[in-house]
Amino acid sequence: KFVVNKNTSILTLSLSYSTIHMASTVVKIEWRYEGRHVQLVGTFNQWKLGTKMYKQSNGVFVCYMRLGVGKHEYKFCVDHTNWWYDTEKPTLSDSYENTNNVLYVTETNTHGEGQGVTSFTWTYNPGAQSVKVYGDWDDWDSGTPLISCGEDWLVTMRLPTGTYQYKFAIDDEWYYDMGEPISRDETGNVNNIVVVKGLADKNVFSVTSNVFEQEANDFGLDIVIGDGLEEDEEEEEDSSDHEKK
Repeated sequence: KFVVNKNTSILTLSLSYSTIHMASTVVKIEWRYEGRHVQLVGTFNQWKLGTKMYKQSNGVFVCYMRLGVGKHEYKFCVDHTNWWYDTEKPTLSDSYENTNNVLYVTETNTHGEGQGVTSFTWTYNPGAQSVKVYGDWDDWDSGTPLISCGEDWLVTMRLPTGTYQYKFAIDDEWYYDMGEPISRDETGNVNNIVVVKGLADKNVFSVTSNVFEQEANDFGLDIVIGDGLEEDEEEEEDSSDHEKK
């Protein structure tokens, strides 16, 4: 069953009677800075105010949210008037040149000994039909397709730790991203460069992990359901009257 929070008009999960069909996971978003009241806004709630963050005893504001696979941009509204992004978390600029924080939910497992997770994003050529990323992690042998997410293209990959050169193939034409670090190979070609660390990217969450769902349950905090997730409420077999609370 679901509870509608009258103060926020956002559905929050209270009991596990609902089946969510889209691959999803619970993410934890924090605000560690000044403020008495903090609300979380983003693409997951159509940038509408109302999702309040809970202030913990250590002064950190937190929100647990279930999100589907894909890219999610967000920002913080502090004390009802100030809109901020977290400078310590990954950011990007939207089509209106606003700077927002960003996180990704992937179906890829983000854990593995000697391996790490990194995301590749192509934000140019919105009319492209095909975007692939190639790299020397497999000697440039096979391209990995990126998934279209609005005007951007995204893929999250698990790779052995190390430093790699890579490049994008846009409709079979080679490009490198001028906004990312570059390097020249032994033949003088310009490629992007990425360092894959043993820990998962701090803005990448996997649907295979339920660590934050368990943490929210342990603290007795609601889990906000992001837009775009479909639910079907299962009816209880009971002779008494049923009521959606």
